Amino acid sequence: MKNLFKVFVLFTGSVLFSLLIGEIAVRMVAPQQLIDADQDIWRTDNQLGYRHKEWANTFINNGEGRHRFITDQHGYRVTSPNTATPTDSAFDASLLIIGDSFLEAVSVDNDSTIPQLLAKNLQIGWRKRVFAANPGTSGWNVNHYYLEAKRSLALRHFDLGIIFLFLGNDIVESVDTLARTAQASVQLPATNLAAALSEWRTNFSGSLEQFLAGHSELFLFIKMQAYAHFSRIGIITRKDPKEFFVSERGSRRWKITSEICTMIQHEFNRYGTPVFFVLLPPVYQVNVEYFDQYASFHKLAADAYDLDQPNKILTAEFRERGLTLLDPLAFMRQKVGRGIRLHGKVDRHLNANGHQAVSEFLLPQVEEFLQPRLLSPASKDSLQTTMSLSH
Repeated sequence: MKNLFKVFVLFTGSVLFSLLIGEIAVRMVAPQQLIDADQDIWRTDNQLGYRHKEWANTFINNGEGRHRFITDQHGYRVTSPNTATPTDSAFDASLLIIGDSFLEAVSVDNDSTIPQLLAKNLQIGWRKRVFAANPGTSGWNVNHYYLEAKRSLALRHFDLGIIFLFLGNDIVESVDTLARTAQASVQLPATNLAAALSEWRTNFSGSLEQFLAGHSELFLFIKMQAYAHFSRIGIITRKDPKEFFVSERGSRRWKITSEICTMIQHEFNRYGTPVFFVLLPPVYQVNVEYFDQYASFHKLAADAYDLDQPNKILTAEFRERGLTLLDPLAFMRQKVGRGIRLHGKVDRHLNANGHQAVSEFLLPQVEEFLQPRLLSPASKDSLQTTMSLSH
């Protein structure tokens, strides 16, 4: 028994020493960005389940550098702390832009996000003062967008709404989730031992991964190498991208998602505010070779999937309902074809180039919707004053 214990101690010591040497080597030769996923930016919400805290002010690093995350009194992301959302009279035009983590955009500074780039370009091009409200929150889907539209439209006047639909997970299965959204973040207790063990394993593995990602560059290096070797969907593939499988072509999810978007349209109509919808493609839809590697790894037949399927189906569904839908996929693929990286290397959300590309694509449409407002005579304070307020 003593010999067995000595072997165990020797083996454990050797493993720990090897890991220490590996950690030092990675930090010297191939340093990684430690993940600092600050969880203190959300709070529970009776309707939405969770949303951004008001007056949040912290730093987050999802592997693409450390960026500051600040919100105002409504939970909208802003650039400077202690900045309240200005009143309607402070601006010539105001935008309400709703989405998920792609709008939350913790991997870039606020000035580099789609909403702020649109506001900035409108201000420069038209010499008008433009405000862009961004309540985008990680994990939200089209049901949340409907509820957030109701909330924000009741707070103040907006001249245009833009709703972003992420094709990776915004195609929902039921409108009934509207009634259950408030319970989405509540963890129900396990009802038996097997379920309790499964829940514990899930929580433990998630906590361990988060700890290692925040403290070990060796862990991040190994994780990225595994990611690059096995699959290029997500960080490590966690679900099949079923939206792109031909077998999903007849799913009711397309119609259900479109119906909820019609509800969003009706909500904006109540306030006389125009709105349009934008498709946001996942990284593997823009960089098609990523999906090809995924398909090859999983031995998928070429006729089993269609990378443009969600875009085709939703375009037809939205047209039938009279909804305006913009699709920047081709434009983004052109950018990538010219060697421009649009997504992060670690965090697969849009990087600064990606936000710039999408805002560039959208600007003409936004100008068309806002033209009556932008052509009206200026009657307010200086542009410089408003630009400082918007931050």
